[in-house]
Amino acid sequence: MGADDGEHLSLRFFDGAPDDLAEHLALPLVDGLDLDGRVRNALDHAVTTRRGAVVIGAKGCGKSVALARAVAWLEHQEYQREQRNDAYARRAVHYVPSFAARRYHEGLTVLCRQILGVSFHPSVRGGRKQEDDLRTELLLACRDQNIVALVIDEGERVAPEGLRLLRDLMAEAEWHGAHGAAVAGAKRAVGLGVLLVGTPTLRAPIMATNEAAQRWSLLIDVDRLFVHEATDILLAWFPAWRAGVARDALSGLIERWLVEAGGVPWRTLENVARLYFRYVQRNHRAAARFTRETTPWNERLFVYVAQQVRWKPSDPNGDAGGAR
Repeated sequence: MGADDGEHLSLRFFDGAPDDLAEHLALPLVDGLDLDGRVRNALDHAVTTRRGAVVIGAKGCGKSVALARAVAWLEHQEYQREQRNDAYARRAVHYVPSFAARRYHEGLTVLCRQILGVSFHPSVRGGRKQEDDLRTELLLACRDQNIVALVIDEGERVAPEGLRLLRDLMAEAEWHGAHGAAVAGAKRAVGLGVLLVGTPTLRAPIMATNEAAQRWSLLIDVDRLFVHEATDILLAWFPAWRAGVARDALSGLIERWLVEAGGVPWRTLENVARLYFRYVQRNHRAAARFTRETTPWNERLFVYVAQQVRWKPSDPNGDAGGAR
């Protein structure tokens, strides 16, 4: 895509193999800045320490997507370890897309149904099981399945009774682990960690539990990026852009087109990068002509993509991208 190609933004369908496109769209981690890396750190903390970790970020910043990737990353790591060592017991996490139970017993029942499946029976001898019995049954199931952490998205929906339940599960699992609860012949998990991912409204309920910095031992903020951080990430994702645009100029475009509520949302930045790359690929018949590393800079295309992602109108002066 040459310097003048931005005058012609008629975009063709991608002609290459889907596998090629997916491979080229892989976006690397950027140390200290990348959302995926921060969520992975939180998940690793919950799995390793068997305590609570909390990730807080504004709506639309990409937390849920990063969480799904972190879980997939952990599953892949555990699979590889198991392949290298037949005696290794693969660790698992249980993903809960939303945990909105308002009452303690209700929350226990929901988790038991999810983890035990059809083998779970909420009542015994005509009456419902007591909370102590349900907790024990749930923790035994986690032990047998080697579930080492609960991963809960939309954490802002967790009620105070739900937070108390999660605290009790961590405490009781820790006690059982300390007293040698294990399955004979296999090395099993000791304790149960919890990762909560939610919006900033989650902070106050966590503080109200009086367990912050104790049972909930890690808090990571993943709010919007500063302009200079967004600039660094884009230049890391597309290193060939350095030959086509000055860093200050790119920062100016980001500030003009992508800033929202004082910063750049993670998801917006990723959507811009992926859509920009797709358009570059669609405008060239040879799918392998450009990879992420060789994708060139085009200011008009960048602004065109930013307008689509942000639904932002064209420049009031009539310039489609405001490019000078």
